[in-house]
Amino acid sequence: KRLRNTRVAPLRANDLGKLHSSWCKMDCVLLGANGEELLSTQVNDTNRRIVIGRSDLLHRGSLPANAKKVSRQHLSLEIDEAYSRNHMPVLRCSLLGVNSSLIVRARDGSIETLDAGKPPCKIFAGDKLHLVGNMFPIIFSAPRSVATSNSRIWKPEVAPEADVFLSSPPTKGTPEFSTSHPGKKRKQPDDTPLEDPMMTPAKKQKLHDPEPTKSAFALLMQASKTKSTVPEPKAASGWAGALAPYVLTPEKFPEAVYHHDDKVIVIYDKFPKAKFHFLVMPRAIVDGFRALTSSSVPMLKDMKILADKMVKKLTLDHPGTKFRVGFHAIPSMRQLHMHVISQDFNSEHLKNKKHWNSFTTKFFVDADSFISKLASKGSIEFDKANYEELLKGPIHCVHCGSELSNIPRLKIHLQTCK
Repeated sequence: KRLRNTRVAPLRANDLGKLHSSWCKMDCVLLGANGEELLSTQVNDTNRRIVIGRSDLLHRGSLPANAKKVSRQHLSLEIDEAYSRNHMPVLRCSLLGVNSSLIVRARDGSIETLDAGKPPCKIFAGDKLHLVGNMFPIIFSAPRSVATSNSRIWKPEVAPEADVFLSSPPTKGTPEFSTSHPGKKRKQPDDTPLEDPMMTPAKKQKLHDPEPTKSAFALLMQASKTKSTVPEPKAASGWAGALAPYVLTPEKFPEAVYHHDDKVIVIYDKFPKAKFHFLVMPRAIVDGFRALTSSSVPMLKDMKILADKMVKKLTLDHPGTKFRVGFHAIPSMRQLHMHVISQDFNSEHLKNKKHWNSFTTKFFVDADSFISKLASKGSIEFDKANYEELLKGPIHCVHCGSELSNIPRLKIHLQTCK
C-alpha cells in the first residue's frame, strides 16, 4: 500500500557523490595535558585514514612526561563507509600500540576500552577518546558544513491519489488483483490501518480503552514501593571495566563514594563480602598490574596511607573490628583497586567457596608486600594457574583454622568462633 502511494525521486550519480563527500567528514582535535591543541586534522574522502602516535604529542619542541606510554603508531582512524549515512559520519578506530585507550561516549557517558588485537570500535561525532588512560584526549566533531548541510537526500514523494500506479501491472497474489472483478482495483482508504491476524477481540478492546486514571492514594502507594538504589555507572566493557566511571567522574555517584581527592578515590564495594568493605583506587585509569612500574610506587603508597587512616578511624568507631588491606592476585576488574575489608565476613553477598578463599588464602596479597615487590622488581606478575587453584581449595575458618564443608556451615561457625 505504501509503495502504491510512493514515487521515487530521480537521483543522479553526481548527486550521490556529493552526498557521500558531505557526510564522510570528521574533525579530530588532539589536546595536551593543559588543554593546549597539539593536532587538528580531518578524516575525509581525500584523507581517508590517519595514524596518530607519539610524534603528534610534540609541543614547542618537547614531549610531555607521559608520552612514552603512547606508541609511535598508536591509533588508526578511517572512514567507516558502511555506517556513514544520513549526515552522521562514523569512523573506525583501531589500536596499533600496546597500552589501551578509552572512549567516552557522548550519547550516554559510558566508557569503552579499546585494546590491541581486538576488533575496531566505531567513533561518532561528540565522542572523546583518551590515547592512554585518561590522558591526551581526542575530541571528534562533525564539520559545520555537515551538521547544517541541506544537501539533497533521497526522499519518497507522495503522488496524488488520482495517479497511483506501480511501475509494472499487478500480478496474481497482490492486493490489486481480483479474479471476481478483473481490471478493477480494490478500493481501500489511505488511512485504513492494516489488520493484524493475531489481534484477538480482547486485545482490540484493551487497545482502544483508555488506561484508567489512578487515584492520589494509588500513586502514593506506588511511590512508596519504589526502592532507592545507589546509582550505577554504565560499564565500559562489561564487568571488567565497571570501575572506570567512578574514577573519572566520582561526583556523579555521591552515594557510592566514601572519599575522593586529587590522588585517591574510595568507594563502597557494590557486593561487600564483610560488614565493612571498600575499594581504594588512584584517580587515574590504571589498566591492571601490567601497567605498574617502579614509578608507580608513590601512587600505591598514597593509596596505602589513606587506607591506614580509614582503618584507624573505623577501629576507633567500632572497637574490636579487625581489617586487612591488600590486592587480589588475579583481580576480576581491570582498574587497579585495593581492598579494605573487615574480618567478620558478615555479609549476604558471601555466597560460595571462591568468595571466601579470595580473601582468606594467599590469593589475597598484603598491600605492604605488594608494594615492596613492585619496588624491588619493577613489575608485578602472578602465576594465574597456581593462584586460581587456591580458590578451589577447602574452606577453613580464618580464626581457628577448622575445615567446614560449605558456606552455610561456615557462617554458623563464625558466629561462635573467636
